Amino acid sequence: MNYRFTTRAILAAVGLIAFVGCSERGPHTIPVYGTVKFVGREAPKVCNLYFQPIKVEGLSRPATSQCDPDGAYAVKAFQNSRGLIPGTYGVRVYYYDLKPGANPGLDASWRETKYEAGEVVIGANSSDVEHNIEVPAKI
Repeated sequence: MNYRFTTRAILAAVGLIAFVGCSERGPHTIPVYGTVKFVGREAPKVCNLYFQPIKVEGLSRPATSQCDPDGAYAVKAFQNSRGLIPGTYGVRVYYYDLKPGANPGLDASWRETKYEAGEVVIGANSSDVEHNIEVPAKI
C-alpha cells in the first residue's frame, strides 16, 4: 500500500471525526416544552409523549418525553440537544392507570390509554415552542 495514501486517509478520517465529534450543537433544534392537563381526572402516575415526524427539515427523528407529576414536559430529539429538529410532528400521549385491585408490580396490572393530541409545528426561526395539551375526560 502507498504510504502517502495511507497517511492522507488517516488524516482525513481524524479530521472528519474531529469535525463531527466536536460539534457542540449537532443538528439545529428548537426547545419544545409544555404541560399535559387531564380534564375531569387526576393526572396519571405515568404519562409519556411521542413526537412522530410528519414533515421535517433535514434529519427525521422521532422523540419521546415523560411528564413530571404536575404534567410539565420538555422534549429533546437527542440526549444533548436543546429540543426538536424544525418541522411538523404528530403528537401522541400515552398514559397508564392501575386496574382496580391489581398488583402495581405486574405489567399486566396497568391499562394503557393512547390519545392523539394533534400536530405541532416547530419553526426553524423560533426561539422556543410551548405546546400545551388537554386530554379530555372521555377518549
